[in-house]
Amino acid sequence: MIGGRQITFAKSVGNAAGVSIEGGDVIADLVMDGEGQADLRIVRLQITSINGREALLVLPGPDSEIMLRPMPHFRCP
Repeated sequence: MIGGRQITFAKSVGNAAGVSIEGGDVIADLVMDGEGQADLRIVRLQITSINGREALLVLPGPDSEIMLRPMPHFRCP
């Protein structure tokens, strides 16, 4: 779920500590909290089209050492 300053994943929550724009993408500094751990994760949020549907990709941010599999997220009906 994506809110104004927070992204909730299946097992963690990311609170936005900073946001910038790069090209048409959003770069978000997320303070992640989940499964008893907390860390800073920089992600790239990219809007794309998949089979004619708008999708959000959460990708590793610039200079990120964290590997993320690009999994599309679709808007709930």
